[in-house]
Amino acid sequence: MGVTHPLPRYRPFEPIESILIVDGDAGARGRLAELVGSAGYKAREASCGVEALAAARHAPPSAILLDVALPGMTGYDVCRTLREQFGEELPIIFVSSDRTEPLDRVAGLMIGADDYVTAPFAPAELVARIKRSLTRVHSLRRARRARV
Repeated sequence: MGVTHPLPRYRPFEPIESILIVDGDAGARGRLAELVGSAGYKAREASCGVEALAAARHAPPSAILLDVALPGMTGYDVCRTLREQFGEELPIIFVSSDRTEPLDRVAGLMIGADDYVTAPFAPAELVARIKRSLTRVHSLRRARRARV
């Protein structure tokens, strides 16, 4: 999944946002890390659900890319736990090459994911979905601050 087209780049006056990539497959995790890094985000990685939950508690990421099929606990369980801990202000995007049926996507969205992308996917599309999710969260935070 090499990146062969221009993607949005980090601009020095913007803070670098971190994306936690959770996938049991080291190769897939690495490719996603390369993609989000080339788009100007800081990639953080976790290989299982327990590791992801610990990483998110230690330093909350700006967004999470989450596989469904994880060792130990499912991505659905991780998503549910993250929603309980962080609410709607943490974008969660499922990225799956195994669970690609409509029922899988509906389940992920019903559990609380913001989006569900199946592989293969266009790298620029995934970056756009990440960016859109982050924009939504920033808007929520601004609206919340304006009410205070």
